[in-house]
Formats: sequence, structure tokens, C-alpha cells
Amino acid sequence: MLRARPRGGRRVTGDSDAPTQRTRTHVGAITVGHVEVDGLWVEIPAEQSVSIEEVVSRSGLAPRDGTQVRCFFSSGRVVEGDRILPGETVLIGTRPPRRRASHVEVVPRTHDEVEIWWIKDIDGSGRRFNGSGIVDGSCTLWVPGVIRGSTVRAVELTRSRHKNGKMHAQGYMIRTDAEPYSQGDLVLVTSSGESSMRLFDPLKSSLSIDVDIIPNSLDAARRLELERGSRPVWVLKISGFDPEGRRALASVERSYTWWGRSR
Repeated sequence: MLRARPRGGRRVTGDSDAPTQRTRTHVGAITVGHVEVDGLWVEIPAEQSVSIEEVVSRSGLAPRDGTQVRCFFSSGRVVEGDRILPGETVLIGTRPPRRRASHVEVVPRTHDEVEIWWIKDIDGSGRRFNGSGIVDGSCTLWVPGVIRGSTVRAVELTRSRHKNGKMHAQGYMIRTDAEPYSQGDLVLVTSSGESSMRLFDPLKSSLSIDVDIIPNSLDAARRLELERGSRPVWVLKISGFDPEGRRALASVERSYTWWGRSR
């Protein structure tokens, strides 16, 4: 439960979205919000840097039960050091603020013969990479874990146009209509929306195969999501597939899903 009144600060209300990280609001004030309370902001007068402990205390937003909290920027990055500068905006809480997942347009379609011409090493280990080939004449389709020189049947999950005007798509390999997935296959699913956590079924030409995520793998992915932000598309590794029940068991490939992202 939160304290009812700020100490040494002025309570203000406004848009539920936090002001931009390190945006200067009022010179000589630190703006403080709470991860669990939308639209509530407290301004703390400050002509010089203030310790995090003092900011939490003066904001009046500390838990009554003494639970330890931290300070975060609106991006989810924890405030480093132990002091906050005048003009900065922070949120306090036991976890980083959740970031809204980016919207992706999901229009699944199949490509029967995709030649993989290039690979991109995603973490420098040589063990995790995305293969790519051209579909529809000019669109680059990226497929996780497929080596150069392969020709695969693939389902395209999402497509977008980059700033340079080139089309890029994300997809994954599928096998036969009856058994499209096998143990060890890497696949993609959306993490939110009507078709979230569903795979493409070539028998129905739709995203209709439900995926059960191994619990400890899902827990680890959720923790990483809090640290690094949400991703609209997750990469999974198939652990098993039931061809009769049309259901899959999988784990989250966190290195693929959050590749190249340290924030």
C-alpha cells in the first residue's frame, strides 16, 4: 500500500505515460511516479542532485510495509549510482515499468522453396544465426537456425518495409503438412494478440496450433522481458509435437528473441 501524501513534494496528475527518459521538466524539480500507479506524478523541488533514498522518502510513494524499491527511467533502465539530478523523471517500484509491445502485422503465408543464400551470426558464437533468402522477387525472408545452401519450406509470419525501402520478413521452417514440426526446430510466435503463442498449421492454412511453453523456460523469459523490454515476436525451440492433437511443446530461445539487445 502506498502512502497517501507526498513529503516535501507537490503531487500532480497528467498523462499516464511517463515523460521521456532524462527529459527536463521543471528546472529545480525531480518528477517521480510509481510503476504500479498510472497518471500520478510528484514534483520534488531540488537545486542539486538528491539521493535515491531521499527521493523515495520525499515522494511519499514508498510502500508502508518497508518493501525495498528501486528507481527506474521510463525506458525500464535502472537509475545508476545513488543520486538523481534536478529535471529528471523517474519511477519507483520493485520492478521496471512494463513497456508496451511493438505492433506487428501478422499475415502468415507459405513459401515452398526458399533458398538460403546468407546467414547472420547473432551473438558471435557461431552457434546461433539467422539464414535468409529472397521471396516474391525482392523481399528478404529471415529464418532462424537454417544454414547457407539449404532449400526449405517456410512460413512467413511478419513483413515490414525498412527505412531504405527494402522489404524484410520473419519466418520459420516447416516440414510436412501432417507433421510440420520436429524436436529441435526453431519457430516464431507472436507474444500478444489473438494469435499469440500459436504456430502455423499447413492443414488449415492458419495460426491454429497451440504451443505449451515449458514453465521454467517461460518464467525465465518473463524475467528477461522485465529487464530488456517486451518483444512482439518470440523464438521457440520445439521439444515435441502431437500430430493428432495438433499441439506443440516448446521452450523460449532467449538468445534469439533478445539478440543484440542489452537494454
